[in-house]
Amino acid sequence: MAKMCLIDLEGTLVGNEFFIELARLRGKESTAQEFTELAMSGSMGLEVAIQKRLGLVKGLPKQDVEALLSNVKFNEGAFELVASLKGAGFEIAIVTGGFSVFADEIARRLGISRVFANELIFNDGVLEGANATVKKGMLAKMFAENGAGVLAIGDGANDIEMFMESSAAFALGSRSAVVKNADLSFSSLSEIASAVKKPFYLATSDCSLPRLKGNVIHFSDSKGLERKIGIADVLIVRNQKIDSAIMDKAPNLRLIIRQGIGVDNIDQAYATHKGIAVFNTPLS
Repeated sequence: MAKMCLIDLEGTLVGNEFFIELARLRGKESTAQEFTELAMSGSMGLEVAIQKRLGLVKGLPKQDVEALLSNVKFNEGAFELVASLKGAGFEIAIVTGGFSVFADEIARRLGISRVFANELIFNDGVLEGANATVKKGMLAKMFAENGAGVLAIGDGANDIEMFMESSAAFALGSRSAVVKNADLSFSSLSEIASAVKKPFYLATSDCSLPRLKGNVIHFSDSKGLERKIGIADVLIVRNQKIDSAIMDKAPNLRLIIRQGIGVDNIDQAYATHKGIAVFNTPLS
């Protein structure tokens, strides 16, 4: 597994916010909407928001809950994005603070085989509660520690913990806290679908970069380099030491460019062993 993409569900792949739609059946849509936006903006913790919204919809029949799947609103570009990710060699998983009763079926329709979602609890066919066990950041960290370059895609504040443990983070939409913590931001899934087909460049923040046709991700220190290197096709550095330990964390790396004189800070013998080309360019 060289590349893994973790994608949020509600607001990202689909336009539905299922808690709001459930609350609509009880005439409590506006209250659910308020709790949802507080959670998405980061003003309320996700687990707290789940419990508050759950209180609005307890007692609904399971058949009414499942009926919401008849009106799934896929965001424009969702199927295109899945195809582009697969074509670029990514494995894909939906990672959501929402619920498997919705996520499993939506994943099936999209052709995504892996789902991490919370569980609704039904008793005698009636909604009784929920188990909120999904930790997005822990999942991203797990895949990274297993040697994958992790791309995270999401639109809400609860995706930030996933962003912080991923090699690259793509924000969908314009929520300021989300965009601030992402490497790149996009206005549509179609834009992301085009982006993932292009190379991932990882560059130190003090590099002078030409106009690169691809996704430029920056790092500012050794921890950032180690976390982000997993997604990189091309690494651009100045004086940072690039040794075998760094290259072993880079399953997708094919080229290292050193901006400056010589390449003495790069273990060229090990790069050759790994099939990684090494070049230097003058400072501009």
